[in-house]
Amino acid sequence: MIEIITTINTNTITSDLLQAMLEAGSTIFRINMSHTEISSASKVVNLIRKIAESSKFKTKIMIDIPGPEVRIANLKTNHNLTAGSSTNIYFEAKKVDYYFSSTINKEIIKTGDRFYLQDGDFTGSITDINQDYLTLTIDNSNILRPNCHFSIPGKSLHKDFLSAQDRDIIRETAQLKPDFFALSFVSSQQDIQEFQDYYTSLEINHKPLILSKFETAKSLTNMESIIHHSDYLYIARGDLGIEVSIPLIPTLQKQISRKCQEFKKPFFVATQMMESMTTKTSPTRAEISDVANAVFDGASGVTLSDETAIGKYPLQAIQWMKMIIEANS
Repeated sequence: MIEIITTINTNTITSDLLQAMLEAGSTIFRINMSHTEISSASKVVNLIRKIAESSKFKTKIMIDIPGPEVRIANLKTNHNLTAGSSTNIYFEAKKVDYYFSSTINKEIIKTGDRFYLQDGDFTGSITDINQDYLTLTIDNSNILRPNCHFSIPGKSLHKDFLSAQDRDIIRETAQLKPDFFALSFVSSQQDIQEFQDYYTSLEINHKPLILSKFETAKSLTNMESIIHHSDYLYIARGDLGIEVSIPLIPTLQKQISRKCQEFKKPFFVATQMMESMTTKTSPTRAEISDVANAVFDGASGVTLSDETAIGKYPLQAIQWMKMIIEANS
């Protein structure tokens, strides 16, 4: 069976919507901890299991750990940024300014470095490095959303794979006994081992499946060892596209798919599979082909992200995903 991974927004989800998502065909609920409080995750996981049990649906839970990522904090609502404008992002929390969500290795950042915001919706250059902040100069106009992702291709902005926040998330959500822990921005076998060592130290009588996400250029260099030491793999095309160039994504997806099949390891595909359905009731022909091609490549699951987390038509998105899978399996 090909899984339909449904990302849920714990702030807006209801029991009725969860029930309807199960009936529409969702088989794995993904909780993205980059946007979720631990207390909210606990409540929703318990609610999902209660609904699934009472309705006799089988479902799985995926806890997606932020990992060594950087986000922009203190943005309360959507904000328009215009081409040519400059914005300061502080290294420490400021009440009235934007700041980085976690401590970053600022020593490796140089003036002139290219950056990406919000999965590439914004690009630009670092035009000043102050003791307290970076100045970002924006190339293009767009709408910046709260808690957006920041990256500098080719540079790891964190010194450690698991942050203190990650460890808190793992320790607390491990009590929920999720089916999967998704590890973000895995670059090597050592990152997976760091998670395993910490999880083992918790002494919890439950062994979750480890799902490693291909999101960095370095992960491609270490592809075989990452696949070998993981239970599942995730072809996460958003950040991977930023790291290695978006036009290369189709080729890389094929390469990772073939290598997973060679190692007999299941894999999921993610990012913008039916992005248009955040605002429309049906996908484009290109999106239908994208989902079908993942099926043809042997994917064990396909993912809905914004489509179900913040989209207007989450149920239709799941229904379409199920129809495409059934028509092309």
